Amino acid sequence: MYSFQHWGITPDIVLVSKSLSGGYYPLSAIIAKSRLFETVSHSGTAFQSTFNNNPFGIQIALQITEMIDRENLFENARIQGSKLFEQLRFIEDSPFTANLRGHGLAIAFDVVDSKSSGRPAPELARRFANIALDQHVFVYACGVNRSTIKFAPMITINDDDISVIVRKLRACFSAFNGSTA
Repeated sequence: MYSFQHWGITPDIVLVSKSLSGGYYPLSAIIAKSRLFETVSHSGTAFQSTFNNNPFGIQIALQITEMIDRENLFENARIQGSKLFEQLRFIEDSPFTANLRGHGLAIAFDVVDSKSSGRPAPELARRFANIALDQHVFVYACGVNRSTIKFAPMITINDDDISVIVRKLRACFSAFNGSTA
């Protein structure tokens, strides 16, 4: 369920939000080892907000969690993420990309001014993100230099969805590489 579980790490605290309720309701949670909560005073520590302890949001999260388990969506993300990543290897052929990487369905690559220099190119990353948006492919430029392109398709993705994503990203790279020549 969490990335850290793939690396054999057990953090003291995990903060989760957004996807906890499938994006349908504002909800977040703090998951921590009990010893950390034992040291917190039981009076005067509750945070108050509009959505605090809302049973509606919690019910949505429970339903989402049950659906994820029932549909085996994390296993789907692992399998389909591997397929998608292999089909996206063409990204490495662009003279303006480096460091294609991914885990599950979270995939990223760096946009550089050239393979030889490897210098971050935020203006080119912005250009690629705009080209992708024109193709209805939702990516975003991020990272320290705003030159990393990230995307993460839905965990319900199937083989047909992968074909569409790959086709559209090929078109994006064709336009991108042509516009920077």
